[in-house]
Amino acid sequence: MKFIISLALLLLLTGCATSSGVRNAPIDAGHSKHFDAPYAEVKDAALYSTQILGVQIKGAYESEQAYQIDFEKGMSLASNGEIGRVMVFDSDPGSLVRVYSEKRSKYQITGTDNEEFAFSIFMGIEQALIDD
Repeated sequence: MKFIISLALLLLLTGCATSSGVRNAPIDAGHSKHFDAPYAEVKDAALYSTQILGVQIKGAYESEQAYQIDFEKGMSLASNGEIGRVMVFDSDPGSLVRVYSEKRSKYQITGTDNEEFAFSIFMGIEQALIDD
């Protein structure tokens, strides 16, 4: 019996997404959208758009390549949670935003997928840019 429980736990843990795995995923991973707005404005709009999703912001920082926002969505009755990142690139003219996320468990069929996160964040950025 202990063997079966250990094997089940091993299978669950080997199928889990990690914060570092998502944070260090290839730079072109996920969905992208170009915005005809200055980099500084899109950065602010991306952070705001991510915050209003009700996710936990784990970090936001600027590197030589891009501004990156790391986030997590906690567990719920229907989901084991998700981990994601938003990257904003200065692509003069305008800015490119790329959203990438993974479900915590590869066996998880419910919860928010990458396309849903990207759509919500892109719509939030568009709205924030209009409201500015």
